[in-house]
Amino acid sequence: MSPIIIAAILLDGGIDTARRFVVEHIVCDLDQLPGGDHPPLTDFKSALQELAQARRLPQPRYTIVRERGPEHAKLFTVEVRIGTDRTGQAEDFSKKAAGQKAAQILLEKLRAEEE
Repeated sequence: MSPIIIAAILLDGGIDTARRFVVEHIVCDLDQLPGGDHPPLTDFKSALQELAQARRLPQPRYTIVRERGPEHAKLFTVEVRIGTDRTGQAEDFSKKAAGQKAAQILLEKLRAEEE
């Protein structure tokens, strides 16, 4: 990966956009970054799938419902659906991160149903 690309992302989108790009496309895991002050990553997609299996629900289905923005800083909206009435939707600068966030939202909704 060229440092020039990362510098262009930094200049165009700011530090948060550049950091997300580096983490998602180069490091792939916040736990690998120095400093250790980042929250631990959780695989919400796997957790959602396991919960759906445990409750004998249909498997989660992920759909990209929207893409917007320039190619170098595209924002993806991902929806996860279990059956017809359980959904979660989230946005991020990568499909993977948006899917994880959507899964987290739906997982929290399903866990709240238990209470």
